[in-house]
Amino acid sequence: MVPGEFPELTIPGLSTLPELDAPWDEEHWAPIQPTLVSSFHPKSLSHRPLVQVKMVHDGDHLQVGFRVEDRFVRAVNREYQSAVYEDSCVEIFVQPTPTGGYFNFEVNAIGTLLLSHIRDPRRTDDGFADFDRVTADRAACVGIWASLGSVPFEEVPGPLVWQVTIRIPAHLVLLRGSKNEVISAKSLAGSSWRGNLQKCADRSSVPHWGSWAPIGEALNFHQPENFGIFRFGPMP
Repeated sequence: MVPGEFPELTIPGLSTLPELDAPWDEEHWAPIQPTLVSSFHPKSLSHRPLVQVKMVHDGDHLQVGFRVEDRFVRAVNREYQSAVYEDSCVEIFVQPTPTGGYFNFEVNAIGTLLLSHIRDPRRTDDGFADFDRVTADRAACVGIWASLGSVPFEEVPGPLVWQVTIRIPAHLVLLRGSKNEVISAKSLAGSSWRGNLQKCADRSSVPHWGSWAPIGEALNFHQPENFGIFRFGPMP
């Protein structure tokens, strides 16, 4: 990629969002063209799953549907804020404002969520140089559905197709500056965010790390300087 150029994705606006557990051929999802998470880091081993993503919004929420044609699927973490990235995991990172940091929505194949607000992504022993773990009460407004249910399981080596849907209320992430001041609610339509889409499985027997926007040589998804651009389309 030429320096300064970033992938862009236009997110259609819908008056009615699909249900969280709606299949991809449901009337609201069916017309949406999927995006591929297909830029795999060189340290990924031989298994590089087909990861498709559909994204829509209703002005107040961003809804993201992942569909993964996978193998070596693992999902042992079931507690909020546990190490879901070690499992078969899909992720969306969003940076709604240039100065408000970004949020990492990381969800494993049984719907367990890890979520922080990260202002300085430099790594430290306890996480990052400047970040807050989003409390469970605050994260309760995030809608999540996983096609494989919620019961943990050890690695399944054979082929397995699974889906995760995440519904993110805009008010959860629209912050200004370091004081976490919530920006006045406005429709997402016509706005732009920075962000990335990812798939990983750190503790799988065949680990891999894929992204929508390429992350370069460093095996690190926490690179806001490499985020792509999400453009929210008009409402119908």
